[in-house]
Amino acid sequence: MLLSYPSPALVKEMVAGKDGAQPRAAELATLRQAMVAEDLAKAKLLRAVYGNRQLEEVLADFWYNHFNVFLEKGADRYLVTAYERDEIRPYMLGKFEDLLRATCNESEQRKRTRQKADGLPYD
Repeated sequence: MLLSYPSPALVKEMVAGKDGAQPRAAELATLRQAMVAEDLAKAKLLRAVYGNRQLEEVLADFWYNHFNVFLEKGADRYLVTAYERDEIRPYMLGKFEDLLRATCNESEQRKRTRQKADGLPYD
């Protein structure tokens, strides 16, 4: 997997462009987020295709999409894997009520990260 990542020098060159200007932090962050999103998609596909529990992968993907988790929404991009791991996967084969309750009650970490990203105070 490491071979698919560009070198830091190449990333700076890609972001800086032809004029050789220093890359802006926002552009580097966008590039990093795109790489993380691509890795998440690859891992999800590999688990669905080659995993021993393909039905569970289909169900996890179904409930993930059903509850409208969008990777590009605020702080969610940093919390998507934890959301799927902690709030969808443990409940996806059980009662719908339990799954719904788990997805509605944000974990404290997700709540604080979301508030911080939105510029809201938190306790």
